[in-house]
Amino acid sequence: MLITRDGAPVVCTELTPECPIEGTIYGYAPNFAANIAFCAIFGMICLAQFIQMLKWRMWSFGIAVVLGALSEVIGK
Repeated sequence: MLITRDGAPVVCTELTPECPIEGTIYGYAPNFAANIAFCAIFGMICLAQFIQMLKWRMWSFGIAVVLGALSEVIGK
């Protein structure tokens, strides 16, 4: 959040000359391509863990790992 000269806070919702990256909540601009790549990697890991869960019949541990990887893919 930026503070103007008169002391009023400005909430930056997009990058403009008046709202540089330093004024955003995170302080940086996330890379969309990297986010897609990591989501695809977690999806593949989720599928691999699901196959291993079925192969080795480790139900309780497998379900926990698959749900964890699936929640990373969903974004929760």
